Amino acid sequence: MTTNNSVSSRLESCFRKIEQEQMQGMPVLNPAMQVQAVGFVEWQGRQMGIMITPWFMSLIMLSCTDDDWDALPIGQAHEHEFPEKKFKFVLNEFEGIGRCQIHALHSPMSKFESHQAALDEASRILASMMVEVEPGEAEFEAERLRRFLDGDESALLKNDDETELDDSAPIPVKKAKTVSRRDLLRGGL
Repeated sequence: MTTNNSVSSRLESCFRKIEQEQMQGMPVLNPAMQVQAVGFVEWQGRQMGIMITPWFMSLIMLSCTDDDWDALPIGQAHEHEFPEKKFKFVLNEFEGIGRCQIHALHSPMSKFESHQAALDEASRILASMMVEVEPGEAEFEAERLRRFLDGDESALLKNDDETELDDSAPIPVKKAKTVSRRDLLRGGL
């Protein structure tokens, strides 16, 4: 099996070559970014991690010896399940790497002010992908969101068993803020 260091070196070499030969002068390049392979580990027999370049950040999955990706068409999507959720990867091919599957995370990279900010984001994504969601928790949160979108503002309040109320304390009254569905889905509560 290929070690993580040799996988990272191969990927970095491949994408530095693409940067030098194909991307020079392109306006999508963020000069604060470097080409770097981050967190490559074995996942279900395949090497997987995040590739950061000045033009994109993507999850990359390399084939294992049991995979026959050569017979599949380039551009075909494949779904892979992780503890957090499922991700769709697209089959691609690069000189020096061969066939691999890619899931785009960020492109272009203009939102990152520094390479360290991109590294922090990559680390956060990799850590969150591997966190097991407790059974029923995701369904409960999806139901609360559905109820709120249907106009039930109480769906955002905690359950009674989660909050102890003091009947003698005055209840603060806030002016209701109208939140659009778009703001809600973007996290603008």
